[in-house]
Amino acid sequence: MRQGYITRINLDADAAHRVTLLATRDSSGAAINTIDGVGWDPWAQKLIFTTENANAPTYAATPDFPSTVSDVSGALGRGGYEGVSLDSDGNVMILEDIGGGNKQGTTARIPNSFLFRYVPESPGDLANGKLQVLQVLNNVNHQPITQATQTPLHSPDQVALHVYGSSFEANWVTVHDTAVDGNAPFNANTLAKAKNGTPFKRPENGRFRPGDGFREFYFDETGDTNATSPENVDEGGWCSIFKLSQSRPGASSARLSIFYRCDGTRAGFDNTSFLRTTCSRSSRTPATRCTGSGTRSTRAGSSTSRRTTRPVEPAGPLARRGPRPIRDDRLGGRRLRQERRRQRDHGHGGFRRGSERERTPWERRTRTYSRTSSGASSTPSSTGTTARTRSSRLPKTLSPHQRGPRIAGPSFFSVQVGGEVVRLPASPLTKPLLQGVRDFE
Repeated sequence: MRQGYITRINLDADAAHRVTLLATRDSSGAAINTIDGVGWDPWAQKLIFTTENANAPTYAATPDFPSTVSDVSGALGRGGYEGVSLDSDGNVMILEDIGGGNKQGTTARIPNSFLFRYVPESPGDLANGKLQVLQVLNNVNHQPITQATQTPLHSPDQVALHVYGSSFEANWVTVHDTAVDGNAPFNANTLAKAKNGTPFKRPENGRFRPGDGFREFYFDETGDTNATSPENVDEGGWCSIFKLSQSRPGASSARLSIFYRCDGTRAGFDNTSFLRTTCSRSSRTPATRCTGSGTRSTRAGSSTSRRTTRPVEPAGPLARRGPRPIRDDRLGGRRLRQERRRQRDHGHGGFRRGSERERTPWERRTRTYSRTSSGASSTPSSTGTTARTRSSRLPKTLSPHQRGPRIAGPSFFSVQVGGEVVRLPASPLTKPLLQGVRDFE
């Protein structure tokens, strides 16, 4: 047996301690087998290691030094395990990579690898739980698509699985339960066939779609890895990507559909992941802008995103003044609605129009006038300016110096009526109330 090792790369250590050998043997003293896949269980605070070997253990190891490595094959089983992914409920998705035998007289391979799900009794429990296999039902008579139904060359079930636009009902079938079957290591591939699970052509790795609540799982089917296979084009021989949709994490049923079928120029997919481009303001250069998730464009180029490239704004004295336009790709739905409401109610900022706390620059520069039968006197107004009463010597208009600069936008008249200052919006209906004071805007 070849020796396996568990090592850790320390990114923040000095040159002499950047790589740490954590373990070469498990807790029983046996040498660690060669490892293929790895996943982190945040509930157990352990790493799950797969060996892609039905005769070798599945491991769980602590990330400290020295690492404690245990065999969890009594709950997760043994198989050609490779990819490992966990959902928000602590369920472990395990993909298997075991190539099947050749179909009679051809280089096409019989599907022989399964998609498993381990459901722990509680999140992080890698010793007690259920191992389940995905079982897909055909659309003809709702019978399971099994290895037997896919063994003939150009099998109708196998062809149907790879047709764009098709969708299939799928169920999770329990193949091993520690509460019933005990904790002895077992061969998961053998039990999956006995329970009529649906095999694929080496589905090696998969990932949950980010931001979707763990309701969509995408996994790749590596295929036959042979350019002469007669099932390359229509049966996933080149490779495929499948989409598994479920109503919630841990749901007992799901829907399976083909997401992408390789065409020969792209073949033999081994790994699946989602590309995210994070564009902070500090990372943006004057010539580039982030136009959407996962895409980037330049001023002179074009982008594959649906959003178009926004032109770079000038800086310094030539910069455009005023409020920046609202961009849907920068604000979330709730934040976007708040921003639109603020600009609608407040213009470019400040208090709501009509509020007693709001005064335009025009109001701060003008005086309010009213007529009384007595001589000139002064009374304070509620707007903070001086309300002056005058006789018939009241001017018909204010000079530009008295009026101050003209400010665009709505204004108000403050009129003293019976000793009380009343604010009225500027309009043709309210101007006659000024009794001679004109040219207000």
